[in-house]
Amino acid sequence: MAVTDEPCLIGSGVLARRRVMEARLGEALVAEAIATLPAAARDAITHTTPISWVPVNVVEAFGDAVARRAVLEPEAFHDAVVRETIAHQLKTIWRVLLHFTGDDALVARTPVIYSKTRNVGRLSSKVVAPGRAELTLAGWVGVRERHVRAVGIGVESVLRLSGRRDVKFTYELTADGARYVATWRP
Repeated sequence: MAVTDEPCLIGSGVLARRRVMEARLGEALVAEAIATLPAAARDAITHTTPISWVPVNVVEAFGDAVARRAVLEPEAFHDAVVRETIAHQLKTIWRVLLHFTGDDALVARTPVIYSKTRNVGRLSSKVVAPGRAELTLAGWVGVRERHVRAVGIGVESVLRLSGRRDVKFTYELTADGARYVATWRP
């Protein structure tokens, strides 16, 4: 857990996002974008370690700076980077193991993964019917829609990479988070 009440993401995820951006756009462009950040945000990004907690607003400013530098639409770029980052992180033995994991076990693990990657809010999940899960993000008052989408993209990506087909998710914002519905075919 971070030592701050400020919403944060775990450094390993931030570093993985940076690697994805560098692979897509080049290290030079990403470095130029980092140079445009305010000093505190620049320091947070350049000194991130896998176990650091990085404020969400810094991660957001970093991604937006890279998108601006590359002349890309920030929201679409954010979603694409999140999707690609998750795919890269699961291209290990985990991807093989996911194919042998049942729907209930996959969905049941999402709150644990969430709690290890963010210091704000709680995620709960359950399979309510074959090929259908409901998830609730609670305890993050004022969460931006971008971050709500990132959680949904994460769930969608894990299900898709584990062999489920036609994976889709919908969400609606709530007073302190969001509600999601994920659907798929086995």
